[in-house]
Amino acid sequence: MASSLLSKPGEKATQAISAKDEGGSNIKKGKIQGRELTAYRPPTPPAATGFHRYQFFLYPQGEKIISLLPKENKTRGSWKMDSFLTRYQLNEPAASTQFMTKNAQDPK
Repeated sequence: MASSLLSKPGEKATQAISAKDEGGSNIKKGKIQGRELTAYRPPTPPAATGFHRYQFFLYPQGEKIISLLPKENKTRGSWKMDSFLTRYQLNEPAASTQFMTKNAQDPK
């Protein structure tokens, strides 16, 4: 599973969560397990930056062993989704969703 956040179209993705080793039948039952690559961090858009789009993608990994590079673990801003997908030959997502949110302190 991978997700990204984009504050403006064309901006780079920032890794928000990446989990692995989860069977599809468990996901259908709502049993999200598996080895976590990075812990989930809820949306925290900076104040006065408008709406941010959060996208979540679920990719079948098959028998691949997936891990993050040391620099990808150092800061989530250094994670490049395209490179990650290419490195592990993850093609089309099995599922995806997205939502938009802004800082709770911003005017409505």
